[in-house]
Amino acid sequence: MRDKVVVVIGATGGIGRVLCQKLANLETKLVLVARNTERLGDLAQELPGSTAVSIDITDQLQVN
Repeated sequence: MRDKVVVVIGATGGIGRVLCQKLANLETKLVLVARNTERLGDLAQELPGSTAVSIDITDQLQVN
């Protein structure tokens, strides 16, 4: 999975967070998506090279 781009929605939740950590070990390019900007920022710092996007995917205006 090296250098593959992986988008993880719900990145800061339990399963999402663990998934991101596992994928980071596989040298993927992570795009972290979550609503909670504070937890998202913490996770992005923990996973160097990742890209963090704060969005609520249930809000149509934010998705557009």
